[in-house]
Amino acid sequence: MGHEALEVQELRELADFERIANADGLISIGGFGSLLSERSARYTFPDLKDFRVARLNGFRRIFGHTAPIFFERGIANLETKEISSLSVEPCFGESILITVFEIRLTEIPDFMEREHEFRYLMVSPEYLDKTLASQPAVVCAHSSDEEYFDHRLKGSKDEFFKRFGRHGIDRVWRDDIFPCRLYLRHCRGCTYVVGDNEDCCVAVVEEQVWLDLREKTRSASALQATCTPSWICCLLCA
Repeated sequence: MGHEALEVQELRELADFERIANADGLISIGGFGSLLSERSARYTFPDLKDFRVARLNGFRRIFGHTAPIFFERGIANLETKEISSLSVEPCFGESILITVFEIRLTEIPDFMEREHEFRYLMVSPEYLDKTLASQPAVVCAHSSDEEYFDHRLKGSKDEFFKRFGRHGIDRVWRDDIFPCRLYLRHCRGCTYVVGDNEDCCVAVVEEQVWLDLREKTRSASALQATCTPSWICCLLCA
């Protein structure tokens, strides 16, 4: 198929998800960070079905937004700006390994609430044998503060404060932050086990996924006139 960018469609309402559910009422989800591990994915989606590996052409990973769950769990460091989580964004010529699995349509409202700050994009994964998936998948994609405030928060400052402001966050989507330390380690750990579910070499998966994370981390640090924290340097060289 090559690495051309594929056409994508944004899903904004529950009705949009209903239109892409299969005959059994299942929705395909694309995982690219902690969801690369089936064990981790099942922590969030206990009843997921058919966990497998695929490729998403025309996309890249990016650490570029704050995540309130890091503050709620006490693992964010606002002082050092280690508060960033992971998303994906369309990028011509790029290609990333992801996982794909199905969840029930009835789980989508909780999914939308949990992944509130993202754009939800309908994409067409490609399996490792180069065949396209029979149904589209949904990935959590990069957004902007303007789009998030207007479309997801409906212009509510009170809602923004409830979700982000109370943690001292005044911007969600930004390029001046570093990955949350424990989350980045967790993502790397997930790359070691993703290959268990497909006839693919774990080492190859680890290399491609982790090098992608490393590149995006370096890109993020390059945008700042600061040095990469020493713990990130140690982790990247491990």
